[in-house]
Amino acid sequence: MLESLPEFKSNKLLTAGMSKADAAVYEIGDGLYGVFTVDVLSPIVDDPVTFGRIVFANCISDILSMGGTPVLALNVALFPRDIEIEKLGEIIRGCALSAIENGVLIAGGHTAKNNDVKYGLSVFGTVAKDKIRLSDRAKPGQVIVLTKPIGTGILFAGKAKYNQEFEKAVGWMVKTNTCASKIFSEIGINCSTDVTGYGLAVSLLEVAQSSGCEMHIEASKIPIMEGVLEASQFYTCPVLAQNMDMMGDDLVIGQDVEPHFLNIANDAQTSGGLIGFVDEDKISDCLGALEGSRCFGQVIGHVASGSPKVILSK
Repeated sequence: MLESLPEFKSNKLLTAGMSKADAAVYEIGDGLYGVFTVDVLSPIVDDPVTFGRIVFANCISDILSMGGTPVLALNVALFPRDIEIEKLGEIIRGCALSAIENGVLIAGGHTAKNNDVKYGLSVFGTVAKDKIRLSDRAKPGQVIVLTKPIGTGILFAGKAKYNQEFEKAVGWMVKTNTCASKIFSEIGINCSTDVTGYGLAVSLLEVAQSSGCEMHIEASKIPIMEGVLEASQFYTCPVLAQNMDMMGDDLVIGQDVEPHFLNIANDAQTSGGLIGFVDEDKISDCLGALEGSRCFGQVIGHVASGSPKVILSK
């Protein structure tokens, strides 16, 4: 579909031609760039305030993954005519509470009628030129760090049985990537992305394709949420097949990898963590800074020379 669209070019648009960029980056002037993104979600939890908080964390993540600081946002709310208006208000209030806590202004928005509830944000942020992180900058020899465990899609699918574990997963979903992004910038990391509804494997593949390299991931090192190892053997997120189709032959599975790790690697994440590509001589400082700031961080693999693909070993 993208091939049929006109191509927009500008020497001020840093992400021109980068269809896999997390957000658009545009030069404002004096070494400052604007970062723009938009996203909407369907409710993944029953409590409207909590859903609003999850939406906030999810929608600012693309700004953070590019090294930016979220500044301003607009609500995007789609809802059926018969919705309880109080429920919609609680969703927006939850998002607003998280925005206040994170110093982001919400300045209005847009509503439209829809068969189902969908809510999101259009977000604007800023980033200094020397702090921009792009997905085409991964290099062989770098270490891959993940800042949140995997499993929101699996636990959502199995929440009737794994309700307590799902509630703990909600704690990860409302948590923003602000801390991890700040540390990545301080360490001098210039390549990162976030884990999205396409799953960990696709997120890695997009960087591999943009950077022209291989991603080597150890299944045993992928951090997973409580209950996910067991649940992954019985439950799959609704879009698992779609995510696996996107990987195709570009996901190479080692013979000794247990089958349920294929489920985990392709599990759709809501408000997933950041993936940082860290020079080997900076990895100790990076992990130490994450731990010192009480931010999660775990090494899951490394970047190697080769054609773009993701190799999953035991």
